[in-house]
Amino acid sequence: MKRVISIVVVLVLVLSLGTAAYADSGLNITKNPTNENHTAGETAYFISGAARYESCTWTFVSPSGEKLSVQSFRNRFPYATVEGENTTTLTIRNLGLDMNSWGAFCTFKLANAAADTTTAYMFVSAYVPPTSNTAYYGNNYYNETYMFENADGDLTLYNTDGSFMLISPDGSWVSYDANTGASDGGVVGF
Repeated sequence: MKRVISIVVVLVLVLSLGTAAYADSGLNITKNPTNENHTAGETAYFISGAARYESCTWTFVSPSGEKLSVQSFRNRFPYATVEGENTTTLTIRNLGLDMNSWGAFCTFKLANAAADTTTAYMFVSAYVPPTSNTAYYGNNYYNETYMFENADGDLTLYNTDGSFMLISPDGSWVSYDANTGASDGGVVGF
């Protein structure tokens, strides 16, 4: 009986020292990323923060809960540009409709302690209603197509069926076909 009590006392001491070491590390999440609502082709920014950390790494979460490294996310969505995987700001450029409901969280590390932010999600939509700088472009088998140019010079062709094509000033493009769910991207060759 004394042996059992001794083992329990040792376990309690070890566990309390481990918890105290984490609490004393000073690692504390100070900013969680927030959800982002965008139109396809735009840029999402996830921003996080922690007190006293040595490193941070972002992880993506699929709509089904699968966790992917930033490199695996890049491989899955090669038309997008992902920057800042080891900084407090994760940037995803050229959002695609197939990224809708994907999330990201940041893991901060200090010595032997680690802490995760909450997961924030991207909600990506295809259609932007006509605005004052949107021009009627033509008719595509009963669907109207609109041309929209934003302040960055990005040209987007939106179809009322939800399909779109974004062409950037550098010649890069991304498209989404609402009828088939297919997306593609590349660089316009002249």
